[in-house]
Amino acid sequence: MLISPQQIQAAFDYFEGETDSAAQARADLTLAEYRVKSTRARLILSAPKELRSVDLRKAWAESHEDFIHAYEEEVMATKRWEQHQRMKAWADATYQAWRTLSANERSLGKF
Repeated sequence: MLISPQQIQAAFDYFEGETDSAAQARADLTLAEYRVKSTRARLILSAPKELRSVDLRKAWAESHEDFIHAYEEEVMATKRWEQHQRMKAWADATYQAWRTLSANERSLGKF
């Protein structure tokens, strides 16, 4: 298996340019997770008084438009974070394979 110069360049470009974007994606996910928890808690506390059981209050909160919106934001943030994780894994695997192939070529005197 050969790795093209374009592939290794793409891996280097990812390592060089995407770290801020990946950090932002992780921060967005952390914030979205917090928003889901805080929205759920706020809604449970503000549930109608006739909902006396905790399960009914939770069900009401989790079916509320605010909770659904917060949860959708968390799903999108998770997707962005996972995309960065997959790209990082691809770039790392490409780089490691290139290093191994380069070392093998050097050891055979072809480099």
